[in-house]
Amino acid sequence: MAFIGLLYVSESCLAPQHATDEINLIMQISIARNAALDVNGALLFTGTYFAQRLEGRVEAVRQLMTSIEADARHRNVRIIDNAPIAEREFARWSMAYNGPSQFIERHVERIFRSPEATPSRAEVDQLIRIMLEFQRD
Repeated sequence: MAFIGLLYVSESCLAPQHATDEINLIMQISIARNAALDVNGALLFTGTYFAQRLEGRVEAVRQLMTSIEADARHRNVRIIDNAPIAEREFARWSMAYNGPSQFIERHVERIFRSPEATPSRAEVDQLIRIMLEFQRD
């Protein structure tokens, strides 16, 4: 069975006054849906950008991405990593989220606004490490 790790960034369309409620709804739906599909991952929200890591079977991750790309709460979805993985780094969470992460907005924005079609492996790995750090107990 093939597993992939996918990471995307996107621009938020959420009005600041509704962001908390919308993120709570996203998390409620994501936790249930990801558990049912055996997908793990993490979400970062900076107020301006989203970054999300998904790990699971190729078919399940593709199914989720179809739904994610159609979601009107964000736009300009850029998949910056989509590769086979040997093991899941976010195996403890169907979807982890640790509140707004405004202080990393510069890092996510740099990746999002990169003129390169795909950011460097180092930038992708750094964002994944940041996401993992946010999820530590």
